[in-house]
Amino acid sequence: MGEHRLLQLLAELAGGEPAPRVTLLVADWCARTGPGDLVTTLGVETVSHAPDWPGWFVAQAPDLVIVHGWVAAHRFREELDHRFPDVPRLVDTSALASLGDPPPLAPLDGDDRGRATTTAIAREADRLLIAGASAVLCASEHEAGSVRELVANVTTTIVRTHAAPPTFSNPRAGRRDVAMLGSFVEGVCSPDEDAVMFVAGEVMPRVRRDADITLHVVGEDASPAIRALTEGVRFHVVRGSVVPVLTTVASVLSVRRFGLGTNAGVFPAIEAGAPVLASAGVASANDLPDALRVDDDPQALAEAIVACVGDDASWTARARATTEWSSGLTVERYRASLGAALAAAGITIDLGAAPAAAEVRVPWAVRRHGRWAPDPAAHVAPSVPMIDLALADQVTTGGVPDPEALLTFPLASPYHEWIRQRDPSPRQRWANEARVAAMPWQPVVSIVISMRDSEPRLLAATIASLRAQVYSRWEACIADDGSTDLETLAALTAAAGDDPRVRLVHVRGDGGAGDSVAAGNGTASAVNGAVERARGEFVGFVPPGVHLEPLALLEIVDLLNRVPELDVVYTDEHEYDPATKQRTNPSLKPSWSPDLLRSGNYLGQLTVFRRALVIDLGGVRADFAGAFEYDLALRATAASDRVGHVAWPLARSDVKRPMPSEAVGVEAGRRALADAVERAGDAAVVEDLDHRGRYRVRYGVVDRPRVGIAIPTRDRHELLAAAIASIRERSTYQNIEITIIDNESRDPETLAYLDRHDGPVLRYDAPFNYARMMNLAIAASDADLLLLLNNDVEVYQPEWIEAMVEHAQRTSVGAVGTRLWFPSGVPQHQGIFVGGIGGAVNADFVEAHYPGNDRHFIAGLGCTVANFAAVTGACLMARPAVLAEVGGFDERLHVAFNDVDLCLKLRARGYDIVCTPFASVVHEESATRGSDHPMDNDDRFRARWRAHDEYEDPYSNPNYDQRRRFALKPTWQEVFVEAQEGAG
Repeated sequence: MGEHRLLQLLAELAGGEPAPRVTLLVADWCARTGPGDLVTTLGVETVSHAPDWPGWFVAQAPDLVIVHGWVAAHRFREELDHRFPDVPRLVDTSALASLGDPPPLAPLDGDDRGRATTTAIAREADRLLIAGASAVLCASEHEAGSVRELVANVTTTIVRTHAAPPTFSNPRAGRRDVAMLGSFVEGVCSPDEDAVMFVAGEVMPRVRRDADITLHVVGEDASPAIRALTEGVRFHVVRGSVVPVLTTVASVLSVRRFGLGTNAGVFPAIEAGAPVLASAGVASANDLPDALRVDDDPQALAEAIVACVGDDASWTARARATTEWSSGLTVERYRASLGAALAAAGITIDLGAAPAAAEVRVPWAVRRHGRWAPDPAAHVAPSVPMIDLALADQVTTGGVPDPEALLTFPLASPYHEWIRQRDPSPRQRWANEARVAAMPWQPVVSIVISMRDSEPRLLAATIASLRAQVYSRWEACIADDGSTDLETLAALTAAAGDDPRVRLVHVRGDGGAGDSVAAGNGTASAVNGAVERARGEFVGFVPPGVHLEPLALLEIVDLLNRVPELDVVYTDEHEYDPATKQRTNPSLKPSWSPDLLRSGNYLGQLTVFRRALVIDLGGVRADFAGAFEYDLALRATAASDRVGHVAWPLARSDVKRPMPSEAVGVEAGRRALADAVERAGDAAVVEDLDHRGRYRVRYGVVDRPRVGIAIPTRDRHELLAAAIASIRERSTYQNIEITIIDNESRDPETLAYLDRHDGPVLRYDAPFNYARMMNLAIAASDADLLLLLNNDVEVYQPEWIEAMVEHAQRTSVGAVGTRLWFPSGVPQHQGIFVGGIGGAVNADFVEAHYPGNDRHFIAGLGCTVANFAAVTGACLMARPAVLAEVGGFDERLHVAFNDVDLCLKLRARGYDIVCTPFASVVHEESATRGSDHPMDNDDRFRARWRAHDEYEDPYSNPNYDQRRRFALKPTWQEVFVEAQEGAG
């Protein structure tokens, strides 16, 4: 709501007499989005990236300074104090970090000092800001009291946001469900997301006990953590316009978990004609009446939701209370209180009646990737941008670290700050140099840089990154394929200089059609000539412009010292955006995954090979120009399975780095993969998936094997009937037999359906034990392949069985899993990661979709075939003989972890676990059995597969925080520990 208040304030000031000159200092916002029609119509100048901020302040002579937004406020407070000590200053409460959003730092190992420390820092920074204020603009009496707690004698003025009066319709006129506005931004500074998690995870399950009510949350997409909480809960993410939803729900939830700042849910509810249900923090921040206030207790909030949706009297009472409260939010009252605040600062402006063109009505927007964006479906003229402030640098406020910087989570790029916190300091560089000195084996690493008339700056950047390496035993073999450009030739000479580690290898390609690629890259002849002349024991291939991080070669050689038999080593990587000077788009990879490599070259741009192996393989091949590295990786890993992975981003390229012809490279990669498949003796064809270097290997289905489908069930015949009907009617694969394992069904309609079933029905008359029922199906099956399937699935993809059969037939594969979807269309499962959470071993499902910008992800997941530690038993195919080989399911894991345990046993026998997105089914999940999860199953699973956090899933990445799905390990813990050590 801070943006709404700012825009109203600008409109009022622009319409005043005399008309003031207004400059809006918006830090880094305008570099990303334009200022919008309304701000420019009002004559408001916007300033963003000043090359010299102190100089800019010197040139200003303001009559009044209004401070709004706490990031920019604390960034520039010292400049304001120094440059304008005598200029009246109004501080809006949105500029107070400790009032609106005190950083909700989670306790560290049960110690709450982290929260106390950051809150204290925020309060001190706010106190310094308020101390220089002529008056503070507050949204409520409660806020004013909180301000006076910081500085007792400060002048406070209540300036309430004005809003159009609501029009409430009959509660039974089609209105149902509840909605809330969410902020799906991962990290410790996300009170809105915390509120969504609270409502979805703790409140809505209680609501469902009494009523069938859906929670609609406005936002681009929910984070994996939220989706985990909402499995089995009616939860709908609203993308795009918020208006259609808010005008149909019975109530709008305005819930805040941390802080008192005004919440965006209040005013959209008023405009949409829906009463408000407000948590204590929101109610206090807005001085809402008690009729709209609900305790933060989840049971109390659940009861209020049920009553508001289902009871006319309750709804009417809240609608009446919302109307009475909002009736005071008039334009006249707003202008009068704003005028009083200006008068307190010694400023006289006759606000009068604002011109019609300056009317402010914010188009309620959804939050996209951490930024508020205008709702394109809202018909508002003129348009209004939702203002967002971004923190460019870590700053201090009077010697006190800015709370946002302390939390290492700036709004602009969470990943950049995450990686920056882990960059080696000068002291750590000395320690790393000591690591090198202690290494018993220090092989030379040759980096081949192939080029032909490449941009000189790209070559210079790569050579500079090599010279900055902590590990100094490297050589750069520049394979120049007959460059003729004078600037390139000069750059080659400059690159060599007087450094004997930089060697020029001039090799002219044969000029054949198969030996040429786009300008900027060398040919196979040039590359192989450089490999032959290289002196290193290991060789890597890097195009001009790729930057190696300072520790890149050190970490590779360190791994080789620990595992000297490795023949191939690859690393994680990321990109660099020159415009923002930030690292972004990381690719955090799994350990060696042969099926993922057959889906694309996930090894990436920093892979080193044992040079002897490359020479034995004949080097790179001219027929695959544009995909030399991919072809070499396929051949090298087929010749040797001694592949290592350094799980850290050690190479980066510019976001817009010039690349060879994309079409040429993709087609060459497809041919290289097809050649690899043929060499392996696999009957398969290779398809280009998306023209971005991702492929699908379609293995042939041999002899149409008979597939036995085993479905456990108990009552709920409608689910079972729908599942079987969808299999029979929509599947193109017909050589199947469906076996039902019935667990004590008592429903007459279910029993009648079982009698009509045209396949085997196994009776299991004992308490529920999924593992034992599946073992019965395994023992009874004489099919070639066995498909274990839940009874709450529906099939829509015709070739889903073929997509599983093609992998289940492979002798190297132990089990095959699929992509599962919720009935709402939200991705549910696609493979399972296994890792420690809270001292236990946890099986964590992988989402099939990764929303958001600047998102870190494991390369290729969600759209390609890949290997996993496990797949879910809700839809799992395997050969019965392989299942029998490992003893089937452990029947002591009667409810939970039995499918994960089975997959880990298969992996222990040397089998691969494969998950394919080309077989997908809709899965309601636990529709029959509920969500029972016995602790004794946890204990047994943990005991078998190591206690605590010792199990490392090779297909995950150790940079992920195992407590949160696809969230990077937090930096705040390190910051807090360092702060405590410094204080000690």
